[in-house]
Amino acid sequence: EVGKKYNNSESNFHISTAGHNALANYILGYMYYNKFELNSSAKKEISNSTEITNKGAEGVIESTTFDYEQSYKKAMELDPQNSDLPFYIASIYANNEDLDNAKQYLEIALAKNPRHKQAKDLSDYVIDKTTQDMLGNAVKLYENKQYQQAIDLFSKILTATPANATVYYYRAMSFDALENYQKAIEDYKS
Repeated sequence: EVGKKYNNSESNFHISTAGHNALANYILGYMYYNKFELNSSAKKEISNSTEITNKGAEGVIESTTFDYEQSYKKAMELDPQNSDLPFYIASIYANNEDLDNAKQYLEIALAKNPRHKQAKDLSDYVIDKTTQDMLGNAVKLYENKQYQQAIDLFSKILTATPANATVYYYRAMSFDALENYQKAIEDYKS
């Protein structure tokens, strides 16, 4: 039974045991350790992946992102309660500056384990980076006298970071430029 499950899982992953895909090997090693008997082949898979697992969220994933992502997604199907797997996928996306997808997988990881420190830290980074990018775009809109578009974007930023004084200041200046003095005063006070 164990051998049959392993053969099915290995064919689902399309993983070679050559050691060239450390993250996929980690997944396979994880499966061996948690779902199946730990045999010499599993030990090999786990030892091949020591470097990437030790790095965790700090691991830099470069040329074969697609393979890693697919391996993790398949592992999530096999172990849906594991909060590390969506965190690892989020790390891949964040590493490639795909912050929307990173945020999506961080939400999954944190829903499974609200105390996942690495997921919380990465989520804070993603929110901060997204906010900074949006703020830069909103300021450009303001500078180009596209005040209503700037106001809309500043308002969107405030939903994510409601205590951001810089955003209130720029939104107030945008309201002021549109001669909506009451809203400008409200934002200046915030």
